[in-house]
Amino acid sequence: MYPNRQQLLDNINPNMHLNKAFFFKIYGFDISFPGFADKAIKTLEDSGCSRARQYYTSICRKV
Repeated sequence: MYPNRQQLLDNINPNMHLNKAFFFKIYGFDISFPGFADKAIKTLEDSGCSRARQYYTSICRKV
């Protein structure tokens, strides 16, 4: 779905459906590129998802 980090960031928008797979993709990119999760979460927050960090943290605790 998102072959690279930039495409994932570019596709963040206020109308998108957030699911576990999306946050796992962020997590995977963050493993290879430390700091990516913070950038993605900030982009989500800027697009109106005020609970993005909470969702990400909740999902990543299960890994």
